[in-house]
Amino acid sequence: MKVLLVDDHRDNQVLLRSFLKNTAAELVIASNGQEGIEKIKQEEFDLVLMDIEMPVMDGIEAIKQIRTFNQGLRVCALTAHNEKARIDYYYKIGFSDHLAKPVSRKSLIEKLGCSLKKTIIEVAVDEGFQQLAQEYLEGKKLEIEDLFKAYEKEEFALIAKQAHKMKGVAASYGFDLLTQLGGELEEQALVENEQSVLKKLKEVESYLERVRIRK
Repeated sequence: MKVLLVDDHRDNQVLLRSFLKNTAAELVIASNGQEGIEKIKQEEFDLVLMDIEMPVMDGIEAIKQIRTFNQGLRVCALTAHNEKARIDYYYKIGFSDHLAKPVSRKSLIEKLGCSLKKTIIEVAVDEGFQQLAQEYLEGKKLEIEDLFKAYEKEEFALIAKQAHKMKGVAASYGFDLLTQLGGELEEQALVENEQSVLKKLKEVESYLERVRIRK
């Protein structure tokens, strides 16, 4: 996998490079947000680790610009500020995740594990229902886009309602993981936990990208 570190501190660059030694990860380094954006436009990355406070262009401005041309890239905020309000703000402006400073090797490897190339999930469906199941999945892919829009508008009641339907119908086709994710999404939407709702939406989106009906 290919990882981009956007951080102006030499010590952090050396530390993270040492953490990734003897792993399958290839580390590319950029020293500020502008340089990071240029590299993202030129190369493909599985994960971006983005510092917040940098010269030339900080991480806040960088993530805003990245999301204008790349919505799916996993970008993790590196920050020493871990107050809930601050983390919620990072998610709201486009970060996919966050990693607390000082970064440990264990926490970094855990983030890498979440960002490995997506593996295909095969689900066995009775032959007579395969077409219906495929149509259901295609409909969910469209629906998840609407749910992200609902999240941006803070329409948590709508998200909870759709997640409840998802939880019920997915099980009838054998999409057990989608049923589980739907239940978790409904639970977090009902209590309007913004950070967790966004995380669950992304997990549902990832599942829908990977799931295949076994022929």
